[in-house]
Amino acid sequence: MYRRLAESIPNDIIDKIYEYGKENHERIVYRFCKRGIINDLEFLNSYDEYLLENREIKDSIDNVITFSTSCSLTDKKPKQLYKLIKKKYFLQFPTPCIISGHTIGGLSQRTIERDPDYPDKNHIDWWIYQDCIEDIIADFIIIDDINK
Repeated sequence: MYRRLAESIPNDIIDKIYEYGKENHERIVYRFCKRGIINDLEFLNSYDEYLLENREIKDSIDNVITFSTSCSLTDKKPKQLYKLIKKKYFLQFPTPCIISGHTIGGLSQRTIERDPDYPDKNHIDWWIYQDCIEDIIADFIIIDDINK
């Protein structure tokens, strides 16, 4: 029996997630945080985030990455997103930040392990268990100086 993941994930995708993902509590990751507050909204999977923000779903709903919470092994990609949001979407997201923590409370996988042609070798797909969000929020911290 599987632990519960997000309600939005189709059953056939859940099977694939459990095939690919592993629990990895030691993995330190970085994540771009649009709203500047570490809360449950900052850990939505891509699909749920598209729905919340009323954006077009650009990824295939047959792909496990669409239902993952994207993270990175380095702060490089989150810094790029930070700069983009500060420049182009400041009115919508005036207090973005970068957060860091561990891939606790779910399954994770380096995207490149599943898709060798994926352009970002540091990208992590993280599928969060529904009952772990409070522990995840408590584990993550805001990175104070993103310019370092």
